[in-house]
Amino acid sequence: MYTRDNLYYTKIRDDMQAKYKRLQTVKTKEVEAQNEKMYGKLLNILDNEQRSISKHRASAGPISLNVANRRRQINTINNENEVISKKLNEAKCTVPTK
Repeated sequence: MYTRDNLYYTKIRDDMQAKYKRLQTVKTKEVEAQNEKMYGKLLNILDNEQRSISKHRASAGPISLNVANRRRQINTINNENEVISKKLNEAKCTVPTK
């Protein structure tokens, strides 16, 4: 049977577990917000690079002979960046537990 001490310690344990869960959810929300913020910055950087590339392309000099090769390399890099971007977007937030 439960004594008064057992009930007291059970209540303390339950309170501590509830506080721990609240702290975990707060930490998770903070990390998710920070991840979203960083992902937005990443997208802005990528967007600005695209704009600067298109501006630079318009002011470029004569077309070189290896345009097709360079274009292929740029396309593969862009495809890799899109894959990384999708993985970042789909990644779940993980908070390390001790």
